[in-house]
Amino acid sequence: MTKHTSLPWLIFESYDEIKGPGIDSSKAGISIILFGTKHEPDMGIQGRSPKEAKANAKFIVKACNSHYKLLEALKDTLKLLEEIVQAFEVNAWNTRDAAILDKVYATIKKATEE
Repeated sequence: MTKHTSLPWLIFESYDEIKGPGIDSSKAGISIILFGTKHEPDMGIQGRSPKEAKANAKFIVKACNSHYKLLEALKDTLKLLEEIVQAFEVNAWNTRDAAILDKVYATIKKATEE
């Protein structure tokens, strides 16, 4: 699988060669995607207004830049829970606990799938 553009990603307002805002990689030095309104069909991230398009772009940037740290924290939390279970010799989870663990395992799987 091809690796994504280097993080962190940033929001930019405009470049001379690009007439409009977008998302860009500070490390790769390239524009990843432009954003605008639904009336600008060549824009990758859209919104019903320029403010909403920018908010959508900011949300994507925040999610992408946080992805690996959140995944690591979730894996560390899962490991801690497993150590607690072993330390207290808990043989069974209640239904609520099992559902939460299933959700954690599924989230990690989804976040790491290619």
